[in-house]
Amino acid sequence: MKSSGLPSHVQKRSNNIEIKLSGDQHVFEENQALRENGYSTAGYFYLKQNSWTDNYYKLLKAEIGLFLYRHPDSELAKQVADETIADFDLNKKYRDYYSYGFYVAKKN
Repeated sequence: MKSSGLPSHVQKRSNNIEIKLSGDQHVFEENQALRENGYSTAGYFYLKQNSWTDNYYKLLKAEIGLFLYRHPDSELAKQVADETIADFDLNKKYRDYYSYGFYVAKKN
C-alpha cells in the first residue's frame, strides 16, 4: 500500500466516518448501531472504485457547470458545487485508501 500522508491511526474511511480500528472491527460496530436502532443486517457490500468514478463522480462532475448556470446568484449553490468538487479531489487523492460500503438492513 502506498503512503497516504494520513495519520498512522487512520486506516480506512467508510461513509465519511474515519475508521481507526483494524480488521473487521468497524463492521461489527456499525452492525451494533443498526441493532441498537431496531434493525438487523441482511447484507453488506463494497462498491468497486470504478463504480464511483464512472457511474457517480464522472456524471456528477459533468453537471456542475449546468447546476451553477441554473443558479447563478445562489451562494448555497456555489457552496454545494465547491464541496462536491472538493469531494472529487479527495477521492482522486485517497481512493487507494478507502472505499464505500453499504448495508442492507431490515426492521426487526
